[in-house]
Amino acid sequence: MFTETRPCGPIKQHFCSSGVAAVFAVMMICASPSQLVAQTPAANDTDNSTPAIVQSEDNTEDNEPVAKQAEENDEAPSEQTDLEEEEEAAAVEEENPEEIFIGISVDTVPISSDFSGRSIAVFGTVDNADPFARLLNSYAIVVVVRGPNQEVVVRRKERILGIWVNRKARAYGDVPSFYALASNRELADIASKQVLRDVQLGIDNLTLSNYAGGGSPFVIPEPEFAESLLRIRENDGLYSENPEGVDFLGSNLFRATLELPSSVPIGRHTVTAYLFRDGELLSSRQDSFQVRKVGFEDALYNLAHQHGFWYGVIAVIIALITGWLASVVFGRR
Repeated sequence: MFTETRPCGPIKQHFCSSGVAAVFAVMMICASPSQLVAQTPAANDTDNSTPAIVQSEDNTEDNEPVAKQAEENDEAPSEQTDLEEEEEAAAVEEENPEEIFIGISVDTVPISSDFSGRSIAVFGTVDNADPFARLLNSYAIVVVVRGPNQEVVVRRKERILGIWVNRKARAYGDVPSFYALASNRELADIASKQVLRDVQLGIDNLTLSNYAGGGSPFVIPEPEFAESLLRIRENDGLYSENPEGVDFLGSNLFRATLELPSSVPIGRHTVTAYLFRDGELLSSRQDSFQVRKVGFEDALYNLAHQHGFWYGVIAVIIALITGWLASVVFGRR
């Protein structure tokens, strides 16, 4: 409780000052040491409490950037972890790319006197296939059967004075004697024209190298000769394409069916399977099978191709004997 005081005179001032001193002395004597000690830390605590509160507020303000930085640091490792997971997934895909494996239903196709053609099956599987790509039908399979290469001469006939005679001719080397293609879609939907031409997929994309005598190339090639050769082979059933010849039997297993005509050439035929995805060639695999004659046809074929002289001698002897028997039989009549 505060009271208002007035100034004292000279004498009164002396008594006032001495009275104040006496009162202060009495208060000091009456106060216990424990109270004095207790009040002193309390006063100190009161004086120090305000700076402590201010300091805590300052620390709170200083801790806000630290907290934000800690949150950013927490987010940075998570983003880094996502990037590492993506890199690991890409590395796994590079280490385990999609591959194709195939197997042929036959090792040998026998040709006998009653052979009228047959079909062969090529089974295969796509290893390390992407389930998402399989679900979207992104994989394309192309299976090609090529016969032994041979040299072919294409001649152009012209009519002169009512008689057809051979005029110009072009010779081609390394021409496949047989070519059959099967796929699960049209070639134009599988890859670009350049990619198909690079791997020679499709009859129109076959590369036919023409040459003159001695193997020297022609200076001015004439494409109509190559086009005629391809057309003749297609008409004879030796070149064919089937865009519906490959069927998927499961998630990764497929089957290709290819037809062999009765005039299929003799020799070893190669089977090549190609795996495409989004226009890109991912993998390829090759196998082969043999086409050969059996029985009497096989002996006669080997005699004609391996012992041509004796084959000719035997043919002449058979012709003479046949003619003599005919003269004997019809001469008696």
